[in-house]
Amino acid sequence: MKTKILVFVLLVVLAAFALASCDLSGDCEHTFSENWASDAENHWHAATCEHGEIKDSLAPHVDADENGICDVCENEIGHNHTYSSDWTSDDSMHWKEPTCSHTNVKGEEGLHKDDNTDGVCDVCSGHVHILDAAGYCKGCDKEIKPVDESDIASVISAATARNSKIKNGKVEYVVVIRSLTEGTEETSWHDLEYVFGTNGTYKKRYEDEIVTIGVFPNAVVEKTGKTLITEDWIPASSEEVVVGVTASSVDGVYVNAQPTAFGIDDLSGYYFPVSTFADGYGADGILYSIYTLAVDENASELKVIHDAENNKYTFGFNYLSVQKSMVSGSEVYNVNYFELEVKFTYTDNYAITSLDIKCDCYTNDPGTGDGGVSYEADVDLDYDPETNKMTLRDTATPHTYTFAVTQEVGEREEIDIDVASRFAPTNYNIYTDAGCSIVASSATLEAGDVDLQFYLKAEPADAFTSFLRDTLNVVVTDQNGTETNGLTAYLAGDVIQVMAYVPGTYTISCESLGVTRTIAVTVTGEEILGDYFFEITGSDNYTFDGNLYTFTADKTGVYTFYFPSQIGVWEKSSYDKYVAGDESQKAHWDFQKARPGEKPEPYTVALRAGQTFSFYFMVPVKGVTYVVGYIKP
Repeated sequence: MKTKILVFVLLVVLAAFALASCDLSGDCEHTFSENWASDAENHWHAATCEHGEIKDSLAPHVDADENGICDVCENEIGHNHTYSSDWTSDDSMHWKEPTCSHTNVKGEEGLHKDDNTDGVCDVCSGHVHILDAAGYCKGCDKEIKPVDESDIASVISAATARNSKIKNGKVEYVVVIRSLTEGTEETSWHDLEYVFGTNGTYKKRYEDEIVTIGVFPNAVVEKTGKTLITEDWIPASSEEVVVGVTASSVDGVYVNAQPTAFGIDDLSGYYFPVSTFADGYGADGILYSIYTLAVDENASELKVIHDAENNKYTFGFNYLSVQKSMVSGSEVYNVNYFELEVKFTYTDNYAITSLDIKCDCYTNDPGTGDGGVSYEADVDLDYDPETNKMTLRDTATPHTYTFAVTQEVGEREEIDIDVASRFAPTNYNIYTDAGCSIVASSATLEAGDVDLQFYLKAEPADAFTSFLRDTLNVVVTDQNGTETNGLTAYLAGDVIQVMAYVPGTYTISCESLGVTRTIAVTVTGEEILGDYFFEITGSDNYTFDGNLYTFTADKTGVYTFYFPSQIGVWEKSSYDKYVAGDESQKAHWDFQKARPGEKPEPYTVALRAGQTFSFYFMVPVKGVTYVVGYIKP
């Protein structure tokens, strides 16, 4: 038995050596499958002999057409598109271009997003169109949405939006005033030149100089034969504030200069009236306001003609303006009737190049008669307020207004203009009387008074004083140099008005256009009536909340209280009712007279011994102690 087992073991060992010698000698003829095996990266033919670890034709996949199928093994292997790291965009979309051969795919494609409307896409930082009323992008000036030129409203709206394309313009304005009574026809005119610049606007107007002889209503207006020239410099000091100067001259000799203050919108042009109802800026503004009037007021007989070939529109309408007023208890109707014809031309990008307006105005105003002469014949129309109907008389004689505006298209440049520095004050003095006869260096007033007013007079004499109001800075300090409201100074018209609240010594500094003037003010204490006194101190100023005082009577009878003029007082019981919603209690605080310069009426109240009188009070300066006087029974 042992012999059989030994023989079996020897046979197994010999077989193992035989196999080993096959692997080492290469005598084994490996066999492989005809089908391809594969994984994500490679393909091969798998062994069909006992040597399964051997792979025939092992190689990476090949996918020349990038269709996700291996060109060799024809097995599906998938494809991951690759994209550029940079954005590509058009007017509305952004995406990333593929870097693989699949040009028909786009990565991270989406619509532009511009939440802060700054014209830059929040995702790709590409340009986002922000359109004006003409459908042009405000950033790149590209027409994105065409205007419907068959619609006059669209064209006018577009013209207003494209006003920035206008470089300069000229206006010829003529008014013909006719009088049937006197058989006269008076013509007045003015010509206007204007230039739009990147830094502001310059305007120059020419017209007949006139003088008034006599006193209204019998005054006579006559022409001098000279030309009055009015120039306007309107520089843009910021995107929100525009401050300019208007200077007038006769035949080139300056006679006055006045400040003008405008908003940024005023840079778009000049203000024109057409009789009493139309206004605007530049040709586009006039056109827009007149057409808007016709539509909003449902003006009658609106007729529109479009000459598309020549970019020209013509429209006309009639308009009735009625204003009612009360004179000596009776209703009076001032009526004007207008007949208008308007023509305008525009460029292919909707900038107005010409505007012509003719307006005939009829009125029921007879004018002002004198010397027994009746102007009734000059009344053009009759008006029935019950039916709101107007009838023109057979003798109606209109006044006629005509505008002829021409504008040039071009790039705006910086305007080299004199910003009226010649008219700016080089100095100014402080006066304490309206006659400007006394130059003030100091002043004294009593707390609670408003008797002191400071007046400013500019030097040289032809400088415009009122311009100081736009640049004036007033600061009040106490004797320690600390700003305070124990004494206040503020602009009231063309003067600085002073209110004194707390006794002390103050300095008022007035600074304008680089020139500073100061004045010392001494405030004396206000005399408070009464036989007895107590003090109150305010923790809040200009409010009743938080300031409460309770007075306790030491005997029965009527008490009379005298409050300082700058202290406001409201009895607690009526104040609480008012706060709770009882509006009738509001009148109960009239006695407090919290107005500097007005002496308050004494306040009386009947109290029993030990009874309290509580009141809220309002003070102009918190933390300051005020004295209250009283008389007791």
